[in-house]
Amino acid sequence: MTLRILCLFILLSFETHAQVKEGDLLIGAGYTYVTIDGFEIIQAAAIKSELMISKRFGAEMTIAGAKDYAQYGIQNLLLPLGIVWSKSGKNKGGGFLFLIGGILALFEQTNYHIPLSSSMEVVPYLSVLRLRYIYDRENQNTSHIYSSWSLGTKLTLTTQKNWFIHGYAETGSLYYSKTPDTFQAGITLGYIFKNKSEE
Repeated sequence: MTLRILCLFILLSFETHAQVKEGDLLIGAGYTYVTIDGFEIIQAAAIKSELMISKRFGAEMTIAGAKDYAQYGIQNLLLPLGIVWSKSGKNKGGGFLFLIGGILALFEQTNYHIPLSSSMEVVPYLSVLRLRYIYDRENQNTSHIYSSWSLGTKLTLTTQKNWFIHGYAETGSLYYSKTPDTFQAGITLGYIFKNKSEE
């Protein structure tokens, strides 16, 4: 089934259309495969969003989860608080939380889009602050939240109707004394919400 969807997007990708632009919002869902030295292999579902902050740079946020595992950024906690706070009308601090959340999103993952054609991009990225909750069955059934970094790339195919699919692979490490290496790969299917002011 996944192969059929991929073939469909490859065929559709030959239709010409514009690249992503500043202000576009990409939202998708997909599958993530994670290995961390000393832990069991993890297969997780993920929800991803990326806001294009310029023609080439995007800030990406991810929430992924599986049994005994979660992956998220600090801004995933701040942005909902900013929405609630700004809607309450009692305090103007919601905008400040949005600003801090946006800055932290750059630390979770910053993407650089390199067009290969009108419907294909390669997107190298760097994550310097990503949080991972891991339940460790082998270490006295304890759970911990680890911060981590990652360096990776993804290949994105888009259609004329603003749908996209991308596959990615990355390597990195957890920030703690044993510094176990991480490897993560996956596939995401999503939609590009175009910035109307740029059209």
